[in-house]
Amino acid sequence: MFRLRWITTATIAVPIFLSPSALLPRASASEPAAGPRVVFMIGEDEYQTWETLPAFIKQELDPLGFRSTVVLADPQDPNRFPGLEALRDADLLFLSVRRRTPTEADLALIRKHLDAGKPLVGIRTASHAFVLRKGTIPAGHAQ
Repeated sequence: MFRLRWITTATIAVPIFLSPSALLPRASASEPAAGPRVVFMIGEDEYQTWETLPAFIKQELDPLGFRSTVVLADPQDPNRFPGLEALRDADLLFLSVRRRTPTEADLALIRKHLDAGKPLVGIRTASHAFVLRKGTIPAGHAQ
Protein backbone atom coordinates (compact mmCIF):
# COMPACT_ATOMS: atom_id res chain seq x y z
CA MET A 1 0.00 0.00 0.00
CA PHE A 2 1.44 3.35 -1.03
CA ARG A 3 0.63 6.67 0.56
CA LEU A 4 0.83 10.02 -1.22
CA ARG A 5 2.20 12.89 0.77
CA TRP A 6 2.71 16.39 -0.57
CA ILE A 7 5.82 18.06 0.74
CA THR A 8 5.93 21.79 0.06
CA THR A 9 8.19 24.74 0.60
CA ALA A 10 7.84 28.32 -0.54
CA THR A 11 9.07 27.48 -4.05
CA ILE A 12 8.32 23.80 -4.67
CA ALA A 13 5.59 21.27 -4.13
CA VAL A 14 6.61 17.66 -4.61
CA PRO A 15 4.39 14.61 -4.41
CA ILE A 16 6.31 11.82 -2.74
CA PHE A 17 4.91 8.32 -2.97
CA LEU A 18 5.94 6.36 0.08
CA SER A 19 5.33 2.82 1.03
CA PRO A 20 4.97 2.56 4.80
CA SER A 21 8.20 0.54 4.86
CA ALA A 22 10.06 3.29 2.96
CA LEU A 23 10.25 5.35 6.14
CA LEU A 24 11.39 2.48 8.33
CA PRO A 25 15.10 2.28 9.01
CA ARG A 26 17.01 -0.41 7.17
CA ALA A 27 19.69 -2.26 9.03
CA SER A 28 22.14 -5.03 8.40
CA ALA A 29 24.97 -6.43 10.44
CA SER A 30 27.44 -4.14 8.67
CA GLU A 31 25.32 -0.98 8.32
CA PRO A 32 23.54 1.04 10.99
CA ALA A 33 19.83 1.73 10.63
CA ALA A 34 19.20 4.40 8.02
CA GLY A 35 16.42 5.78 5.85
CA PRO A 36 16.33 6.03 2.06
CA ARG A 37 19.25 7.82 0.39
CA VAL A 38 18.40 10.71 -1.96
CA VAL A 39 20.91 12.49 -4.18
CA PHE A 40 19.96 16.05 -5.17
CA MET A 41 21.71 17.04 -8.40
CA ILE A 42 21.56 20.83 -8.81
CA GLY A 43 22.83 22.77 -11.80
CA GLU A 44 20.84 25.84 -12.78
CA ASP A 45 21.24 29.59 -12.49
CA GLU A 46 17.64 30.75 -12.59
CA TYR A 47 15.62 29.25 -9.74
CA GLN A 48 17.99 29.24 -6.76
CA THR A 49 17.33 25.61 -5.90
CA TRP A 50 20.88 25.51 -4.51
CA GLU A 51 19.30 27.47 -1.61
CA THR A 52 15.73 26.14 -1.46
CA LEU A 53 16.43 22.43 -1.78
CA PRO A 54 18.86 22.25 1.18
CA ALA A 55 16.22 24.09 3.25
CA PHE A 56 13.61 21.59 2.04
CA ILE A 57 15.89 18.70 3.03
CA LYS A 58 16.47 20.09 6.51
CA GLN A 59 12.82 20.94 7.15
CA GLU A 60 11.04 18.00 5.52
CA LEU A 61 13.33 15.07 4.82
CA ASP A 62 15.81 15.02 7.70
CA PRO A 63 13.06 14.60 10.33
CA LEU A 64 11.76 11.57 8.39
CA GLY A 65 15.18 9.89 8.42
CA PHE A 66 16.08 10.39 4.76
CA ARG A 67 19.82 10.50 4.03
CA SER A 68 20.42 13.29 1.54
CA THR A 69 23.42 14.31 -0.50
CA VAL A 70 23.48 17.59 -2.44
CA VAL A 71 25.63 17.61 -5.57
CA LEU A 72 26.13 21.08 -7.03
CA ALA A 73 27.47 21.94 -10.47
CA ASP A 74 31.10 23.07 -10.33
CA PRO A 75 31.14 26.91 -10.40
CA GLN A 76 34.24 26.85 -12.63
CA ASP A 77 32.74 24.31 -15.06
CA PRO A 78 28.94 24.19 -14.73
CA ASN A 79 28.79 20.99 -16.80
CA ARG A 80 30.66 19.00 -14.13
CA PHE A 81 29.03 17.62 -10.99
CA PRO A 82 31.72 16.77 -8.42
CA GLY A 83 30.47 14.19 -5.95
CA LEU A 84 27.90 12.59 -8.24
CA GLU A 85 29.52 9.26 -7.34
CA ALA A 86 27.12 9.33 -4.36
CA LEU A 87 24.49 8.23 -6.88
CA ARG A 88 25.94 4.71 -6.76
CA ASP A 89 24.32 4.16 -3.34
CA ALA A 90 21.21 6.28 -3.90
CA ASP A 91 17.62 5.12 -3.79
CA LEU A 92 16.37 8.24 -5.61
CA LEU A 93 17.87 10.92 -7.86
CA PHE A 94 16.25 14.35 -7.48
CA LEU A 95 17.15 16.53 -10.46
CA SER A 96 17.15 20.33 -10.68
CA VAL A 97 19.35 20.94 -13.71
CA ARG A 98 18.96 23.26 -16.69
CA ARG A 99 20.83 23.14 -20.00
CA ARG A 100 24.01 21.33 -18.96
CA THR A 101 26.09 18.69 -20.70
CA PRO A 102 27.42 16.36 -18.02
CA THR A 103 30.63 14.50 -18.55
CA GLU A 104 30.30 11.05 -20.08
CA ALA A 105 31.24 9.58 -16.68
CA ASP A 106 28.53 11.59 -14.89
CA LEU A 107 25.89 10.64 -17.45
CA ALA A 108 26.96 6.99 -17.16
CA LEU A 109 26.24 7.18 -13.40
CA ILE A 110 22.77 8.57 -14.10
CA ARG A 111 22.06 5.92 -16.74
CA LYS A 112 23.22 3.14 -14.40
CA HIS A 113 20.88 4.45 -11.68
CA LEU A 114 17.93 4.47 -14.10
CA ASP A 115 18.85 1.13 -15.70
CA ALA A 116 18.70 -0.40 -12.21
CA GLY A 117 15.04 0.64 -12.09
CA LYS A 118 15.63 3.36 -9.51
CA PRO A 119 13.48 6.50 -9.63
CA LEU A 120 14.24 10.04 -10.71
CA VAL A 121 12.26 13.15 -9.77
CA GLY A 122 12.82 16.17 -11.99
CA ILE A 123 11.64 19.68 -11.19
CA ARG A 124 11.52 23.02 -12.96
CA THR A 125 13.30 22.71 -16.30
CA ALA A 126 14.46 19.12 -15.94
CA SER A 127 12.74 18.28 -19.24
CA HIS A 128 15.74 19.84 -20.96
CA ALA A 129 18.33 19.34 -18.26
CA PHE A 130 21.02 17.96 -20.52
CA VAL A 131 20.51 20.00 -23.70
CA LEU A 132 22.47 23.10 -24.61
CA ARG A 133 20.52 25.98 -26.09
CA LYS A 134 23.44 26.95 -28.33
CA GLY A 135 27.13 26.30 -28.70
CA THR A 136 29.07 23.09 -28.99
CA ILE A 137 29.34 20.26 -26.52
CA PRO A 138 32.70 20.34 -24.73
CA ALA A 139 35.14 17.52 -25.43
CA GLY A 140 34.58 14.58 -23.10
CA HIS A 141 30.97 15.50 -22.40
CA ALA A 142 27.91 13.49 -23.36
CA GLN A 143 25.64 14.33 -26.28
